[in-house]
Amino acid sequence: MLPLLCTLTWGTVPLIVGSTLLASCDIINVGGEEDDDEHDGEGGNIEEPSLPSEGETSDGKAPYVRFQTDTLRLPAYQKEAFNLAYETNVYNGYYMLESLKNYKDSGEYAQQEPDFILQYPEGNIFVEQKTLNLDFYNNHTPKPKFDHILIYQRMSDKDTLIGKLPVVQEVGASITPKVAKADLNSVTLELNPHNGATQYAIHVSQDSIPLASIIRDVNEGMDKLFTSTSTLPANRMHVVENLQDATGYYAYIMAYDQENNAGAITMIPFATSIRNSEDDLVLEISLNPLNNFTAYLPFEGNVKGVVDWGDGNSEAVNTYIGSAGELNHHYDRISSVTKKQIRFRGSVDYLTSTSTYKDYIRNSLTGIVQWGRPNLKTISFREVKTLKTLPKDTRGALADLESLDECFYKCTALETLPEGLFTYASKVSSFNRTFYGCTSLRSVPADLFAAAKNATSFYYTFFECSALTSVPEDLFAQNTQANNMNEIFAYCTSLESIPAGLFRNNANLNSMRSAFTHCTSLKTIPQGLLSACSRVTVLGEVHYPANNSASGIFSDCTALESIPEDLFSAMTNLENAPGIFDGCTALKAIPENLFANNKKLRKIEFAFSGCKSLTSLPTGLFDQNLMLESIYNVFAGCSSLRGESPYTVIDGKKVHLYERGNYPDYFLSIASYSDTFKGCTNLSDYGQMPELWK
Repeated sequence: MLPLLCTLTWGTVPLIVGSTLLASCDIINVGGEEDDDEHDGEGGNIEEPSLPSEGETSDGKAPYVRFQTDTLRLPAYQKEAFNLAYETNVYNGYYMLESLKNYKDSGEYAQQEPDFILQYPEGNIFVEQKTLNLDFYNNHTPKPKFDHILIYQRMSDKDTLIGKLPVVQEVGASITPKVAKADLNSVTLELNPHNGATQYAIHVSQDSIPLASIIRDVNEGMDKLFTSTSTLPANRMHVVENLQDATGYYAYIMAYDQENNAGAITMIPFATSIRNSEDDLVLEISLNPLNNFTAYLPFEGNVKGVVDWGDGNSEAVNTYIGSAGELNHHYDRISSVTKKQIRFRGSVDYLTSTSTYKDYIRNSLTGIVQWGRPNLKTISFREVKTLKTLPKDTRGALADLESLDECFYKCTALETLPEGLFTYASKVSSFNRTFYGCTSLRSVPADLFAAAKNATSFYYTFFECSALTSVPEDLFAQNTQANNMNEIFAYCTSLESIPAGLFRNNANLNSMRSAFTHCTSLKTIPQGLLSACSRVTVLGEVHYPANNSASGIFSDCTALESIPEDLFSAMTNLENAPGIFDGCTALKAIPENLFANNKKLRKIEFAFSGCKSLTSLPTGLFDQNLMLESIYNVFAGCSSLRGESPYTVIDGKKVHLYERGNYPDYFLSIASYSDTFKGCTNLSDYGQMPELWK
């Protein structure tokens, strides 16, 4: 045996290992004359090949190669090169991975190249070199990888094999995927981590891609599949969305450990579920002389599925429809007004009544019988005057909608809304004009907006719902992000009362301009109604450009008789409150502390204009509102007022609104004041007011 001390090193720092220190490792001496023992197994010698003469070696003896270990064990991830020390007497030898040899010997170079452990699966060895510098790839498989390094005396002669060293690479982070739930357009995968997997990247495709091809692209830095990583969720569930129904897919998942080392790539095939009758969109359409007994479907955008026209005829559709109504069907055997249920099983982008055929759709669609699962992106049944009934959403038809603006705008026949109508509408951010002008709508369910927890805008939502008599207290309980409720109940002329806790969870509201204007049946406002609305800055607006009128939060509520003193007490940021009670002809009194907490208040134009039942004004009404700058027409037309106009006592002296300009150290100058007390001729100080103020 040659007196050899071999070195196995990580990187550039050698680890010296002698046979006396590592007894379990066998010295591999292939072709050497000094070791006569036979070795079996992965680390043993191979059968003696036909060798060249001893003169072709450095010591004139039979060629040999020796390693200190019987197996080269590599970690799962390469952080730096692996240096393998060896000793040989071969002048110019050659090494090759056995997997590469088998690949070349097969003669099938057109086949997928194997996933080699080493970045350079072949190379040279020299008698003087003493060390193989081995770069290797991360193990992207969920199992250990095995191979052999074959050592040849001559590169050109594969019959000169003199050594064979087993190579084993450890397993890294891996994820075992499992289908937890398959739905029509989504699949939930359960991701089970192993070996320290904490992150993952996923690619979903309808194409089957060989894992070896993916691994090769990853190894060569050409990967385009795994573009972003995600932290493994606590429940280990990943939902793949926006899929086609009844379609097969493949999910490719790369695991990463906590240090972002890329581990195993695994694949799982899955398929989405098949639609059934519960997934059908069912419409009720009136066939009449106006539409020539033809059903015009409100479908637009990409449409794929089957239409059952309800008369024994069905039609397969897979096309893009540019204008709703282009998909239609004439009923030859119908000659009198008839309602027909039409079923559609498939997907459609948009349901809309704004198209070339809008008059046919708006005067024939009488109801939605079942929403089903049509993968809707938008709904706009604008001015569908015949639409009378809507069902609850039981299958998530509205789950992908991000806006319900003008969804049922001026659907004047719509009388009630079912519970669960928007159960799945969790992505919706705005309900602007959703039920605008639904003049027959009598009630709304408490859960209507409950799912839309991130909705921010409710502009004109129930404008002119003139048959609506009440609203549930929990209507906005879940909409904590709402910031705009301008005109939300404006012109709800039958609304008789407002629940005290209607806005209790809406602390992010900043604008409620004209929210209840023209609610002519409203007699009282409950205490604490706006107690959570501390961020509101705007309650009304002046109508430009004429500037001769305004509307505010309770303007033209002609039945309103009283105001709770705490109504605006929480609104410490309130700046603009024009027209807030303009035209409230039955209002009899104003609480003295109504504006006590509104120290930022600047504009109150037309605030009480036309309140002809008011008989007096609290003298200290504006004591805390030192920044008032625009108050024109604020009490114009309050012809029943008596007593003195509001004033603030400064150094024992009364300072009326029209005298604030004389006290610049105490008040902001009021710049707009024309007609402030127009027609208030019975006020005791009316005669001393400047002309422009009256």
